Amino acid sequence: TRASPTKNPTFRKAPIMSLTASFAGFLAAAPETRITETGRTLTRFRVGVNDQFRDATGEFKDRPTVWVNCQAWGTLAEAIRDAHFPTGTAVVCTGEWRQNDWTDKATGEARSTRFVEVEHLGADLAVRRKSQPAAPAAAQPVTPETPAAEDEVNPL
Repeated sequence: TRASPTKNPTFRKAPIMSLTASFAGFLAAAPETRITETGRTLTRFRVGVNDQFRDATGEFKDRPTVWVNCQAWGTLAEAIRDAHFPTGTAVVCTGEWRQNDWTDKATGEARSTRFVEVEHLGADLAVRRKSQPAAPAAAQPVTPETPAAEDEVNPL
């Protein structure tokens, strides 16, 4: 049987519609973190997403950069802050699209902003900035191979 919201205080209805966001891009600036009046941690940042397409001649062309406003709350916000991502860091981000609506106090106009409520954020290890050459591999000590005894079992 299904739990009832009146009998179970932790019951949460499933959202009617969800606008999932999943994208890779680069940080426009280092994320900014603050503590709200209620004591919650909030981290905000912008991600630039670039895309390419092939034109009729087969050449790749860049599309304009799409800028995505993002925010994270609580322990994720703290983890993003503690990661010290610098400007230009390649990231992968997933979350839910949200919209805030308000009335501008100065003009009385209705205003809105769209952003992604971040659920997961990490460095995109598939992307290396052109200005950063690959780090040389750590030198491994050379050890002569010793032949295995005939009665030795290979654990792999």
